[in-house]
Amino acid sequence: MCQRQRYTHTTPSLKSSSIREHGSAMDPILDKYLTIRRACLYEYCAEPTVDDAYQFSKQGFAACRLRQLNSDADAGSDIPLRLEYALRCLSGWDTNTGGKMCPERALFYLRPIINPTQNSGAAIDDCSSTTPPDRPHPDLRLQAHSIAAYAYVKKYYATANEFQMIAYEALCLPRDGVQVDPLDPLDNIICAINRANWLARMQFITPAVLMAGFAFKALAKRLGVDYEQFKHFRPLWRALEEREKELREADRQKKRPTGSSLPGLFVCAASTCPVKKPDMHHMVTPCYGSCPLDIKPSYCSDQCRTSDWPRHRAICCPRESTEIPPTVSLDGRTRDRLVSKMEIKGPVEQLERVLDTEGNRSDPRDGKVLWMLDVPSANDPRKSERYALKRYE
Repeated sequence: MCQRQRYTHTTPSLKSSSIREHGSAMDPILDKYLTIRRACLYEYCAEPTVDDAYQFSKQGFAACRLRQLNSDADAGSDIPLRLEYALRCLSGWDTNTGGKMCPERALFYLRPIINPTQNSGAAIDDCSSTTPPDRPHPDLRLQAHSIAAYAYVKKYYATANEFQMIAYEALCLPRDGVQVDPLDPLDNIICAINRANWLARMQFITPAVLMAGFAFKALAKRLGVDYEQFKHFRPLWRALEEREKELREADRQKKRPTGSSLPGLFVCAASTCPVKKPDMHHMVTPCYGSCPLDIKPSYCSDQCRTSDWPRHRAICCPRESTEIPPTVSLDGRTRDRLVSKMEIKGPVEQLERVLDTEGNRSDPRDGKVLWMLDVPSANDPRKSERYALKRYE
């Protein structure tokens, strides 16, 4: 069970049934759109209970075609329109590309939100800011960064066909000055965790944030790199640790009984397996991953272990990490490039939101607090939000 204090949002959650009133219930692109929307706009522990079909239809997004969104977004700086356009590009909904995702175009339309310009015309990046997000629509800005993190992760995992679309759009669209090479998978995953870390600093942990963090963690492990050495990413690493603990605790709560809990009786851990027999301990097939012993499942056969893997994978943290895209070479050169791109010389100071549920942390990995600041909440002025400027040596 997630115990995090959620970030306050003014945007109601979106049920799948709400949108399907405007389209085919069996449309796979629409289902993909809903999945991406859920992964980017809401915290991973949020439980959607508010039906915003009225809001969705009122804004006209469901019936609005992509070219109309494109035109409206070009005409002004309407943040909701830009967010919607980016989501449509990522899902392939109503595009001329045969349903293919367009992450580069999504990032192009998010750019004015996540990289606004100062009066001098110089681009600034929320990720490097040391002031609270006090610009207009702070919750929508967080959602924009979450969509961007998702887009960079999809570019990192891009297939050959998807890579062709990314390469084409990279040539056609102006560069943003933030990403060195939009076709470099290392650049893409680093851009993803930069966005994810900023969101973790602001305590807005969406599935897209976790997706980016776990993807980078898997890559670092396969390359033999200690990801903890990048200390200024500690907010993101901490979010991953907390999520892993929640998954393991949830597995403990719903773990099926085994021979240890029912003396003399073995029960296969696969939910679809009916095996429940005595005296089978010599035939038990355990999980070979590195999950804790107290929740390590046992199976009656290799087939049951394989069939249960999709469920157990999130908890197991197996020795063989999650998949690495074929565009990444697992060699010393890639390792050196990754470390070189991630390393920052000297201390790093960054702003982080502090939740009331955190208490007094004494972990030295969490940085040194230089000062604390309470500011009125952008969504409710009667409430305040606490921020800390931290230094990581």
